[in-house]
Amino acid sequence: MRMMISGRFKKTESPQRKLLCCLRDSIQSRFLRRTALLIACSSCAAAQEPPAKELLARALHLADLYNWADAAPVFTEAEKLFARAGDQRNTLYAGLGRIPSNIEREQQALPMVSAQLAEALEDDPLLQNDKELRMFCLIVKGDIDTETNTGAMRQDWEQVQILARDLGDTKWQYPPSHNSA
Repeated sequence: MRMMISGRFKKTESPQRKLLCCLRDSIQSRFLRRTALLIACSSCAAAQEPPAKELLARALHLADLYNWADAAPVFTEAEKLFARAGDQRNTLYAGLGRIPSNIEREQQALPMVSAQLAEALEDDPLLQNDKELRMFCLIVKGDIDTETNTGAMRQDWEQVQILARDLGDTKWQYPPSHNSA
C-alpha cells in the first residue's frame, strides 16, 4: 500500500504488520529486561556468597586460633560449595576440618574417629597422593590422638614433621628436640 505525499510515494504498513512489529519489539524489550535482571541478581548473589576457597581459608584461620565453634559452620559451608562444584579434594579438606569442629557436639567417640582417619589415610587415593591434604588429615588425627593414644599421636606428629619439611611448611616444622639426659 502506497500513499502520495508531496508528490512522492511513501510506503505505509498494514495494521497487521504494525502489530507484529510492536509485538516483536515488546518481546525483545522484555527479554532484554529479564536478561539484565538475571545478570544483576546473579552478580548480587555472587557478591554475597564468598567463594569456597575463601571460606576454607577463613575456617582454617579460625582453626589455627582453636576457635572451633566459629570454624564449624564455615567448614560446613565450604564443604557444601566444593561438593556442588565437584571438587573432591577440597570437599575432603573441608570435611576433615569439620571433624574437630563438631566432635563434641556430635559426641563421637575419639578412638573411633581416629580409627576412621587412619583407615582413610591408608585407603583414600587423595590422602595418599596429596601431601598437603595428607598432612592436614594427620594434624586432625594427631589432635584427636593427643586425647586418647599418645603412641599414635607421636607417629602422627612425626609424619606431619616429614610432610611439612617436604612441603616447606615452616608452620608445622619444629626444631629437633635435644634430650640432655
